[in-house]
Amino acid sequence: MDGAHSPESAASLAAALRLVFPDQPLVLVVAMAADKELQGFMAGLRACQPAVVIFTTVPIAGSQQRCAAPA
Repeated sequence: MDGAHSPESAASLAAALRLVFPDQPLVLVVAMAADKELQGFMAGLRACQPAVVIFTTVPIAGSQQRCAAPA
């Protein structure tokens, strides 16, 4: 799912995930472009208290150079 790109949208996504899955452990898979604000994005997601966060890469139209390296 293409769910969020900014700290604010990540916080909204976190709230929605907890609303839909209130008592379930969450496993998140994150891949984002290098020009996005990763630290702020993750701060926004922290509110949903994920059990696991997996970082990966995906092809981005134009070039892989925009894709942030997995942590």
